[in-house]
Amino acid sequence: MERERIMKAPKNPSTQPRLFQVIDMEELVPPHHILRQINKAVDFSVIHDWVAPLYTEKTGRPAADPERLLRLMLLSYLFDHSERELYEILPMHAGYLWFCGLDFESVLHPDPHHPTLPDRTTLVKTRNAGANMESLTG
Repeated sequence: MERERIMKAPKNPSTQPRLFQVIDMEELVPPHHILRQINKAVDFSVIHDWVAPLYTEKTGRPAADPERLLRLMLLSYLFDHSERELYEILPMHAGYLWFCGLDFESVLHPDPHHPTLPDRTTLVKTRNAGANMESLTG
């Protein structure tokens, strides 16, 4: 009997994670993080004007946000991640999510009424299409 008591660890309620948490993505990214500096220095919204002629509102399903795709490609380049690696790391990295205008919930439980992460294959196809256009025009 005495031996059983010694081997059992006491229950500690502080090790039990809270069921619901309020997480402010702004607070998770340090003030001088490189992604904050890039976000402040670069106006990514101009991509919408650049790619507007390529999109149509009349046919097909809604397109992935081109600004989010650009930000994802930049993360992949800056931190030397393949698309596959980036998508494995992204749900755990607050800085990456913040930079792309996402949060943990939007990655784990996508909702069509909120910003979502485009499919990984969309990112690959977009990168390949950009490379093909560059080789044709350059």
